[in-house]
Amino acid sequence: MFARYCAGRCPATDYVQRYRGSPHKARLDHVTASLVAHRYGEAVVAQHLREWMRFTSYLEAQGGALPSSVHAPEAQAYLAQRLPHGSASRRRFLRASVRILLETDERGHVRRRVGTALAPTLGVGFEPEVHAYRLFLHEHRGLAGRTVGRRARQLGQFAAFAEQAGVSTVAHLHAAPIQQFFAQLTQAPVTRLTYGVTLRSFLRWAFVEGRLARDLTAATIA
Repeated sequence: MFARYCAGRCPATDYVQRYRGSPHKARLDHVTASLVAHRYGEAVVAQHLREWMRFTSYLEAQGGALPSSVHAPEAQAYLAQRLPHGSASRRRFLRASVRILLETDERGHVRRRVGTALAPTLGVGFEPEVHAYRLFLHEHRGLAGRTVGRRARQLGQFAAFAEQAGVSTVAHLHAAPIQQFFAQLTQAPVTRLTYGVTLRSFLRWAFVEGRLARDLTAATIA
């Protein structure tokens, strides 16, 4: 599985050999498969794999086993020496990558700790896109965890409303449920504006990524 994502992005022979001989190969395959199932882009999967190979190679050199949490001393020591002076967004991605490797469960799920509050549970139809969008905000936009958490919670509320309206996936979204969602919001005007920012950003991202057939941002009139 690794070679497919390594080609053209890293020293293929060295990385593939280390991957095939890794005592953590089964774990790497399992977590990679979970990212693929959640429709992460190939470039993102490749980036995670490179980080996981660095992390597991570090553990092997230290003679340690794979810890169960990013909070374990071994993981914290690795993070401290891996990128002590990188940008905030880069440090967040690195930590998230290690946590995904360590904390993905047997079903391929990992609870994302973004901000202090958890987003509402998403139905299976919206989960892949919302998770991929959150990663995009962390990795490419460098937004603060609190901001990403707020957007995730707002998208969770929207997803629940859309599913109740009969829209089961992002690909089937159209203008009517978006407009109806804003019509039923009872929050203060300034809060409604943040919902508009969130939905416009998400819908624009989904359109550019090819997950929506047309741009629906005009429907988000808060």
